[in-house]
Amino acid sequence: MISSMLVTLLYLLFFSTPDYPELPREAGGVDRTAIVKNMVEPMYGKWPQDHLLRRPDALVVELPELDARYIEWVLYSPRAPQKSLRLGVFLRRNVSHPALFLSLNKCGNHTLHAHPLIPQGSLVFQHKTGCKGVTRGSHRNVYGLDVLLRQGLGLATFAEADMDADSPTQRDLGIRALYPHDWGAISAWAWGLSQSTDHLKALGYTTVITTGHSRRGKAALLAAALNTSIDAAFPHQSGLGGMASLRGAVLRESAKLMTHGSFIYPLLGEEESLHHFFAKSFKALSSSAEKLPFDAHHLMALVAPRPLIDFEGTRDYWAGPASARDMLHEAAPAWQLAAPVVRQYGESKPTSEKLQLVEFPWWHVQDERFWQEAVSVLRALKDL
Repeated sequence: MISSMLVTLLYLLFFSTPDYPELPREAGGVDRTAIVKNMVEPMYGKWPQDHLLRRPDALVVELPELDARYIEWVLYSPRAPQKSLRLGVFLRRNVSHPALFLSLNKCGNHTLHAHPLIPQGSLVFQHKTGCKGVTRGSHRNVYGLDVLLRQGLGLATFAEADMDADSPTQRDLGIRALYPHDWGAISAWAWGLSQSTDHLKALGYTTVITTGHSRRGKAALLAAALNTSIDAAFPHQSGLGGMASLRGAVLRESAKLMTHGSFIYPLLGEEESLHHFFAKSFKALSSSAEKLPFDAHHLMALVAPRPLIDFEGTRDYWAGPASARDMLHEAAPAWQLAAPVVRQYGESKPTSEKLQLVEFPWWHVQDERFWQEAVSVLRALKDL
């Protein structure tokens, strides 16, 4: 009797398939309004109605060893010009408006290249596991600068702290502080990506792909879901709040752990919880995640029919790569597909399919291998 109950429990924990909610539909496709109202707003919070403004002058820094240059614009809120976002673009000198990968960085634009004229932000970078001791240029490989420039592509970036500090206790430093309604850090970062995209398009950059690793991947996905002028989304190991399912979170990060706190986070170099990622209203909802009328595939569906290419680490168990695969399958009908293309890193060539999963055989890490694969995927997509 006991052994039978134990087998049943183990099956339910590790092998049963959750009951995923269907995508809301309307004539012509996915019901975007329903997804925004029922998922995006209660989970992440609403974006402000304001638009960030751009100062007319730009900083230009020549990078001769890369045959490249760095251009930086300052975006600011009409509510307080001193609250600003420094949007930097790295590009080859002989390529005026290349396709851009747009990514948050966690420690400042100056960490992508060591040139002393690239400004260092004045805000406090709260990410304990990533910014302590980080120096000029020390994240150059993390953000694939050399890989992209060699391919004639560009990298656009700004520091996440310009929008909102990555901390549940230091949330009054960046632009988000000017808008005290209920929205979380992921939403604030995503709004920054969206506003940056609008300005980049106005400046003549016709192709913008949002990307990011881990929590920055969550923001990259949300930005592309809500701003249809973003041409594609390439989230990387984004986990729960990104590509991973809210359901079936066993031996991986769950919504309740993130919003209610756990002893595990200080062990990972975080504060007591990650509740600052989400709107305050999501805390109550997260306690019954299995019963919510939405899941990650609803957010993914908002990207359709544009390309959504997910990158996962098969050993990154905490981020739930298997559940991300499930979510991609559930989202496939939004692209009028039966299933996504699933590829193992290094085992097959990229395809032109707009919904793909690329699985890397490693843990939670971003380096030049990701960027090399992302460039290969971009080259294979016919419409970008």
